[in-house]
Amino acid sequence: FSTVHQSVLITTNWDTVIDNAINVLGETNHPKSGSDIQSLHFHGSVATPHTLYLPSEVVREPYRSDKDDTDLGTLHGTVWRTIEECTKTILYGLSIDPLDAELSQTVAAGWSSPNLTEVIIINPDHKKVAQRVKLLLDKRYPAKVTGYSPTNLNNKHDY
Repeated sequence: FSTVHQSVLITTNWDTVIDNAINVLGETNHPKSGSDIQSLHFHGSVATPHTLYLPSEVVREPYRSDKDDTDLGTLHGTVWRTIEECTKTILYGLSIDPLDAELSQTVAAGWSSPNLTEVIIINPDHKKVAQRVKLLLDKRYPAKVTGYSPTNLNNKHDY
């Protein structure tokens, strides 16, 4: 039997800089992905400009077409199901800002899973982010929350 290691990049960035960089550094042997690490752009991507939206917006804005609503809703459902399957989530630089309600709702739904064992936060203000993460975690499925400053990855903080 071969072990399948799947990594998925979920980004709130619109550009594809991190997508390109991560696939230079690593790859996955997940059969559906080929060797590239799959990238999901939660707030849309410059590759599909009609999907771009600001963190304070939601999928169903009055100025969006039904197709755009469906496309964004499908993307968020994919993010939700992907997070639901993960055992670890690494939040790198993401603040989980309360104004981004759609992101918080999607992440919380994904974390409501017995698969999740740990959320790792890499952020200068990891303590604040850890408080926000703990509010979104499902109490039925306790997960370890740890934080690191990006300038010192050797100094682990347990929350």
